[in-house]
Amino acid sequence: MDEANSTTTVEVTTTTTSSIGNQAKSSTTLEVTTTSSSPLTQVIQLPAAAARTHESSTSHRGQEKQPPPLASVHVRPFRSEDANQLFSLIQELQSHECQYFDRLKPPDDLNQDEYLAYLFQECRDHQGHILLATTPNATYDDSDGELILGYAVVLTKVAATAMEEVAYDYGNLLEIAVLPTARRLGIGRLLLEASEQLVRDAGVQYFRTSVLASNTQAYESYLQFGMQDHLVEMEKKL
Repeated sequence: MDEANSTTTVEVTTTTTSSIGNQAKSSTTLEVTTTSSSPLTQVIQLPAAAARTHESSTSHRGQEKQPPPLASVHVRPFRSEDANQLFSLIQELQSHECQYFDRLKPPDDLNQDEYLAYLFQECRDHQGHILLATTPNATYDDSDGELILGYAVVLTKVAATAMEEVAYDYGNLLEIAVLPTARRLGIGRLLLEASEQLVRDAGVQYFRTSVLASNTQAYESYLQFGMQDHLVEMEKKL
């Protein structure tokens, strides 16, 4: 079957921190080429002109390394050989969110096979995709020598089931995370843009996510992306 290609224009804002702590923001418009195929096989390629340089930082394995230029970041679908690196990122997200919600399980209590099976089932049920932001890194024998910098799980067709609502579908960003050493490079934005495009391609008009109220940084990021408050869930401890 022939694949249909389409080009989407996205704007990415990057923040660069100097050695004395000053931050400078810059924006660039990228043309992202998408190749349409079956679920979990959408590929997004970045043009070489999107290169960026950044201050050096420490990798999650404790090695001093230069963060990748944006042009070297490739957003692609999950493959079976990515399982170990993906689960490490899932545990990183769990650890990060534990500081905002004390009823989350510790990262080490998550079971890799069970958690990935849950994500795969969600994707099957709701035409979902697992997207990975990767960059070449010869240190990693799995994932074809790629380092996974971030991931997103997006469900493109979730049916509204509330009795008081009319029938409609919405897209749901189920999870998104970026390695701590790869943040503020525009990678999260690329994953958000790619996820939104998949929802648009599915013919769905609404794109949602959820965020813990105390995670104000993530909340502000979603506002900057164009999302608005939809439903506020409240709780009282008894």
